[in-house]
Amino acid sequence: MLIGSSAQSQQLFCEPCLPLEITTHKTVNVVFPYALAGVERGSADILAQKAPGADNILQLKARKKGFIQSSLSVITAQGKLYCFVVDYADQPMQLTLLVTGQPKTAPGVMLSSSNLALPVDSTALLAALGKKTIRNIRDAKGNAVFRLTGLFTQHDQLYFAVSLRNRAALSYQIGAVRLFLKDRKPAKRTAQQQAEISPKWISGMDNASKHSSAQFLVIATDKFPFSKRQYLAIELSEKNGSRNLRLPISARKLLRARTLPTATDL
Repeated sequence: MLIGSSAQSQQLFCEPCLPLEITTHKTVNVVFPYALAGVERGSADILAQKAPGADNILQLKARKKGFIQSSLSVITAQGKLYCFVVDYADQPMQLTLLVTGQPKTAPGVMLSSSNLALPVDSTALLAALGKKTIRNIRDAKGNAVFRLTGLFTQHDQLYFAVSLRNRAALSYQIGAVRLFLKDRKPAKRTAQQQAEISPKWISGMDNASKHSSAQFLVIATDKFPFSKRQYLAIELSEKNGSRNLRLPISARKLLRARTLPTATDL
């Protein structure tokens, strides 16, 4: 699944499901405390769009009357996952719903500082995880295997799909995920130059990988400049452990990022 930039990795936190009513002839506005990053509709009868000029408002309508109860999942820029149970109502009880983890604090409107695109459809992104589009980029230590499975792009953002498979009896809990742009072959007598790339968000870090289990993550970054003499390193560190893993991704691989498919393409 699937947020403001931070050098620290972000965990996906889930909020309890909320009831939501929508109709065909009125717009329901859902105001979140953070910018939107991903939207998944359980049914095509739910019409959703980000409000023009605001990053944290989702506008909803029903495509037809009396549709079967469905669901809506929204992921925000601070790594929160919100789940809604959506019903049709001729007269919705609320046309503006304020969503916040702190009931006494109502979120305000976050005005767009740029012409941002609509949130990524998390259905498409999750489905893309199941399609291995990149091979032979992996690292292993202590029966923990870290692998790059896909590299996608959309709206000048990069999405790295990675998997962590743990075959050890000890569980593997992720401590941090960091990205560095490094020189491929530094000149002699010259220290290697590196620049840290701050992820926009990271999903899938909510569970520890137990014995014989797999964990899937998506790391999103803004487009960043690089040269053919550089490569991107995705570094995974184990919390309270020493099985630190690293994936080197060449400039050629970065340039071959595939366009993120839509949910209907998968």
